[in-house]
Amino acid sequence: MSFLLNRRFKRLLVISLIFVLIILFTTGFVYQDNYKEFYKSISNKKTNIEKYIQNNDYTDDGWEIGKENLNSKNNNGNIEIENVNNELIDSLEKIVLEYIKKPIPTKNFKKLSAVEELHTRYWNSIFGKYNTLNETDITNYKNLLVHHSAFITVKHLNVLDGKKKVLASLHQSLYPWLYGFRFKSLGGMIKTFKGKGIVMSAGKQNFQFTKNTIDALRNIHNCTLPIEVFYNGKKDLPKKYKNVLKSYKNVYVTDISLFFNNDIVDMKGWAIKPFSILASRFEEVIFMDAGVVYLKDPKILFENKIYQKTGTLFFRDRTIYPGSNKSSKWIKSWLENPLSETKELRFMKEESRQEMESSTIVIHKLKTLLGVLAVCKLNEKKIHEKVINKKIYEDKETFWIGYDLARQHYSMNPHSSTIIGKVNVVKREICGHLGQMMDNELLYWKDYLFEKEKEKILKFEVYSYDYNGQWNKNLNCLKLNNTIEPTYLNEKELGIVEKYIENLKKSF
Repeated sequence: MSFLLNRRFKRLLVISLIFVLIILFTTGFVYQDNYKEFYKSISNKKTNIEKYIQNNDYTDDGWEIGKENLNSKNNNGNIEIENVNNELIDSLEKIVLEYIKKPIPTKNFKKLSAVEELHTRYWNSIFGKYNTLNETDITNYKNLLVHHSAFITVKHLNVLDGKKKVLASLHQSLYPWLYGFRFKSLGGMIKTFKGKGIVMSAGKQNFQFTKNTIDALRNIHNCTLPIEVFYNGKKDLPKKYKNVLKSYKNVYVTDISLFFNNDIVDMKGWAIKPFSILASRFEEVIFMDAGVVYLKDPKILFENKIYQKTGTLFFRDRTIYPGSNKSSKWIKSWLENPLSETKELRFMKEESRQEMESSTIVIHKLKTLLGVLAVCKLNEKKIHEKVINKKIYEDKETFWIGYDLARQHYSMNPHSSTIIGKVNVVKREICGHLGQMMDNELLYWKDYLFEKEKEKILKFEVYSYDYNGQWNKNLNCLKLNNTIEPTYLNEKELGIVEKYIENLKKSF
């Protein structure tokens, strides 16, 4: 068994290195004038490499490959692959190391995409690719990362050899803000991931909605999941507000400004979401906005089969503004080989200018750590301000884009979004807020039950799928399809809405 795993690991590494070579040459990272001898060497060995791969079936054995490799007594960080000339491998690594020495220009997403993919390839070649659902395997994979990842944060990279040096270089170049503050090492960060919980972000402006949502979770739904609320510095959330939130059972209030290098990340507004997910104490996270109304205990999200398959569950936004647009053109200009699920997005097919809404996000951080890191990368200050804010709307699309960058599969809720509110029978339209379905039942909606402009409490009673995408200019009313009748909330759901309204009246 050990012999077979070792051979499979070698095959994985060969394929990874060849992929690196293809990326480097096809995107212009290697120039013939500087590497004439290297080109000559490759042409002589190409046939041998192809024969090696053809004679060995490639299979992905998940994290066990990495475990076998790291626990091997003979593993000293050097690459040793039979039938493949070490000179070729060394040359590839030198090219990669030379390429990533220079900082990635903020707007150069082709290079960012290549570096993120290389990071994932080398990560998988060392630690293995976690792809099972067995709880024992999750524990073993976690232990593997905790006990064998110290090399990733080594300051003097020359003490490392082979692929470890390349991975450490890639990791440190991509995430220079990650260590030296709350987390001193990758293993130290991984050790803080424990159990399941809800994550929220709060400041003075949305404090009341945060409090109301926590109150509803605890007293309407009897939700016992621990909750961690993040704020950004002392001025963001005064002590008296923090004390109110802490008065609820199993609620933690945490200052996220202490976790990362703020000179680089400078978390503001929507960009706080992915960093809060990464910083949270939970291994499995339901991130939710302050102004959400749940009709059920959100813990059922962790039981969803779609979530369990990939460790993610994202929800769709409205279908609006179909046709070619600058956002889709921009992404297609550098995302040359999207994941299969990305190809099926309305956004990529130019059926909608928005794909995802982020009032609720479900993520298994351990299983999809590389995806979470890539999403955070897209929300760094310079990238967010100079690129993301100008190309796409808010933080929302950075989640699926980040997962695609990291080559980690993600799951989008198969249901379309909904509109929930009041129905105008004459106009055949529903006006209200954006909602989401799960397993053919209404689960939640965003923006609470309060109309800020008119300071009026809203009472919703009916909802319908976003079948045809005929939204009004303000995106708060949906024209109903002539063949579809809206669905009215049942007695139980109306009772829950009444309880939310009672809580809201006490607050305002």
